[in-house]
This record gives sequence, C-alpha cells and structure tokens, in this order.
Amino acid sequence: TQVADRRAAAAAAEAARSWLEAEAERRKYEDSDGEERVLSLEEAMAKEEAEEAAEAVRQLNAGREELPGGWVEMVDPESGQPYYFREVDGATQWEAPN
Repeated sequence: TQVADRRAAAAAAEAARSWLEAEAERRKYEDSDGEERVLSLEEAMAKEEAEEAAEAVRQLNAGREELPGGWVEMVDPESGQPYYFREVDGATQWEAPN
C-alpha cells in the first residue's frame, strides 16, 4: 500500500504541476510596451470576465443590422426598451446613433 500511496501522491503532484504551468501560461499578457508579464489572479479574472462579456454581446447581436461607429442595439431587460452600446469604450445611450 505504501507503493500505491507514493504513486498516487506522485500523480497528484504531477497533476498540480501541470495545472500550475497551464495557469501561468494562461495568465501571460503582453503589455503596451510589448513586455510579457504574468497577470495577478485578480487581473486575469477581470480580463477573462471582460472577454466573456464582449463575446456575449457579439453573440446576442449576431445577425442584427450593423450601426455606425461600432454601436449595437441592445434591449434593457427591465423596461424592454432598446438602447445602444458601443463595445470599444462601453458607452451607452437611449437614442439611436447617426
């Protein structure tokens, strides 16, 4: 049983090492100066959440008519009224963009 325990511990250690390496790779980021750095866990989570939100907006608006300047029409869940969202800077407005 000691041999089996050692094998299980070694397998668990290898799995943990692999996970840590993958996590470090996922958290690499090239900053505006072109330098590669590793994001903190909080930065990585915020970046991932922002990417997921942007993808959700793209999916929700797939097939909708394109508006000028990167604006997309959304629907306010509380009022059911359309509003307009610009993904580039997160701006929103009730009036249709020109």
